[in-house]
Amino acid sequence: MGRIRFSEKGIAWIGIMVAFLVGLSAEGIWAEEKPGSPGSNVFTLGEIEVRDKSETTKNITIEKVTSEEMEEFNTDRLADALNLLPGVTVTGGGRRNDKGIYVRGFSPTRVPVFLDGIPVYIPYDRTFDYNRFTIFDLSEIVVSKGFTSVLYGPNTMGGAINMVSKRPVKSFEGNIGAGYGTGKTYYGYTNVGTNQKKWYLQAGASYYNRDYYPVSGDFTTTSRQGGNRRVKSDSKDDKISFKVGFTPAEGHEYAFGFISQHGEKGSPPDARPTGDNKFWSWPKWDKETYYLTTNTPLGSKSYVKARLYYDKFENWLDMFTDQAYSKYDTGFGERSYYDDWTVGGSIEAGTTLIPRNNVKAAFHYKRDTHNERNRMGSTAKKKVYAPEPWQRSDDLIMSGSIEDTIDITKRFYAIAGVSYDKVEGLRAREWDPGRVPGGWYNFKTDTVSAWNPQLGLFYLISDTGKLHASVEKKTRAPSMREKFSGGFGTKVANPGLRPEKSINYEVGYEDVFLKKIRFKTTVFYNDIADAIESYKFTSGTYKGMSQNQNIGKIEQYGVEIGGVVSVTKDLEGGLSYTYLDRNNKTPFSDGPSALYKMCDVPEHKFFMYAKYATPIKNLALLGDAEYNSMRWNSTDGSTEAKGFWVANAKAMYEIIAGLKIEAGVNNVLDKNYELSDGYPEPGRTYFMNMRYSF
Repeated sequence: MGRIRFSEKGIAWIGIMVAFLVGLSAEGIWAEEKPGSPGSNVFTLGEIEVRDKSETTKNITIEKVTSEEMEEFNTDRLADALNLLPGVTVTGGGRRNDKGIYVRGFSPTRVPVFLDGIPVYIPYDRTFDYNRFTIFDLSEIVVSKGFTSVLYGPNTMGGAINMVSKRPVKSFEGNIGAGYGTGKTYYGYTNVGTNQKKWYLQAGASYYNRDYYPVSGDFTTTSRQGGNRRVKSDSKDDKISFKVGFTPAEGHEYAFGFISQHGEKGSPPDARPTGDNKFWSWPKWDKETYYLTTNTPLGSKSYVKARLYYDKFENWLDMFTDQAYSKYDTGFGERSYYDDWTVGGSIEAGTTLIPRNNVKAAFHYKRDTHNERNRMGSTAKKKVYAPEPWQRSDDLIMSGSIEDTIDITKRFYAIAGVSYDKVEGLRAREWDPGRVPGGWYNFKTDTVSAWNPQLGLFYLISDTGKLHASVEKKTRAPSMREKFSGGFGTKVANPGLRPEKSINYEVGYEDVFLKKIRFKTTVFYNDIADAIESYKFTSGTYKGMSQNQNIGKIEQYGVEIGGVVSVTKDLEGGLSYTYLDRNNKTPFSDGPSALYKMCDVPEHKFFMYAKYATPIKNLALLGDAEYNSMRWNSTDGSTEAKGFWVANAKAMYEIIAGLKIEAGVNNVLDKNYELSDGYPEPGRTYFMNMRYSF
């Protein structure tokens, strides 16, 4: 049988036409909801976006993934849950074995992640491994893309992601679940809560273990990857969360939260016989977060909200030189240690005293501290643990902002905002006795700042139809890693990096038809200047090395189309499509002949699903599929990950009210695919789950 082939442009037009025909239902995965409504278990103190008196979010550009959708699509990790949304692409693989996401082409360092409004990214990297965050204890995930509230604080050039925890509404409630799957994968979790009117308590715990994942039967065995069990693909994560809140009077709320998580993971090697010769593993990936968040009304039309937090991150990286992971890399250090912490807070005040205006102002203060060292000195005959002294870097981050939601008419309103963001480098020290007498080298630190204005216009065509247009200027200060990292001897530090700048434009339309079909589309354009790119030296002192420089001039534009339709009362289907064109006009090296390739993001992405309630009582079937076109994995165009389709299916049966069992298959067709060249993703896997809610 011959294969049907489509060009990339053909796929794009097919996606657009299908999405327009399918539409988007009010009950669908991208439907608007009201988390503040009675019976909702969303911790609204943890949200950022402006709401009106009906508790509806005024910024209609945001997207959400609810806890029900996370369960239905078996997205146990943060990256998988975010992948349900248009405009979001999962990236992964490489020697770090991290999963991350890109939002409309913006990398994780440009899209900070928050938990209940608290920034939780790693201070040095300004990102983290999204697979280390299990999401059993979340009520929703809020994603801001092109028009991101200035109330989030600094460095939201490409958007923001806010994980919102649960808040109990009943005197006793909770859920419990367990599952087992291919690769000796098993997990269990529980969340319980109580609301006693004047106070409430929410607690959760989860455990997730995987010994390995299988590679596809279509994968060709190599000297680096023999058999069907992916080498070093094990992982283990456990997490506990706790929150106690006090509500002494109407509108008053004061909550203290705590989260502790411990992770371990292997790092599969480059499966290509002549691939990367670094072999890593991560015996420790621990994070703790403590936070206090409050809301105090000032009369009936004003309030003050405060957040205080302390976040700690500990990480161990073991480095080897052989694919058996038995010989330590003594050249760069057997083990690299991170011991990072962040302390900070924010205060927000708002009022509706001015007619037709909802004014909010916020101030953010955040101090990031990074400590690192390597353990050196092993020999083949004897291990001599000679750790370096701790090397410390500190950044002070501050931001002041004001935002006003202006009701111009009953159907026409605007959201205008401006922020002033400042990052001050306090210190950066490196231990290098071979380079500096006495061993210590002190980098020059710098202070950068920027004004960031934005404006969004929103028009309600009807009770369901909405139009919006927005423009914003966003900046992102460079991370400590971008400024000071030597890349284990492959990079040249650049303490003088300046902020990146982007002007983001967006136009969108959504509507509900026939009380069933909802359609939503957005067109966006990003004009990026001073983008930080890795410049490769081809001559001189640093020949063969690279350095981060503000040399990038990038244009990104695209379209998102989302849809779900309730075909009958028993059948629901949906589709989303993202088209993204990224043009980088930056020379790759000293010569002007080649330009940087934009990596890790496909030009086309489809996601579609169908859910069917069978004639058998309480039995439902769910299937979904995703397509990604090819993506570059290296800026010089030497490596790429080919395009792929992957499909999943499962059956769900509700035994009694609240008790469900599920069984399914991921990657049903056992496709051999990669997100990064040389790092195959899981082949066909089977799973079974059981959940009970009370």
